[in-house]
Amino acid sequence: RFGFSFTFSNDLLFVSAFNDINEQSQYGKVYVYSFDNLFSNNMNYINIIEGHQFISQFGYDVNYYNNHLYVSEPMYNHGTGLINKYDNNFNLIKC
Repeated sequence: RFGFSFTFSNDLLFVSAFNDINEQSQYGKVYVYSFDNLFSNNMNYINIIEGHQFISQFGYDVNYYNNHLYVSEPMYNHGTGLINKYDNNFNLIKC
């Protein structure tokens, strides 16, 4: 489900792919691209952020706010759900 949700900052584009296959498992991913400006056709792939649990729908929704990336994982822990928060270096911040 590449492109189900996306968000961007000044020079980064975040594209979700919940249930994306990773070594025969569906962990979900968020692809990170850099670009020169919003109207540029030149985007560069720079990172992938991967989910943590099988079929948790990591990346179902993504949002960038106040220099942090937020990634939803609605089926985490059998449907309890989780919002993951990342810093500018794509490191997970414990909430």
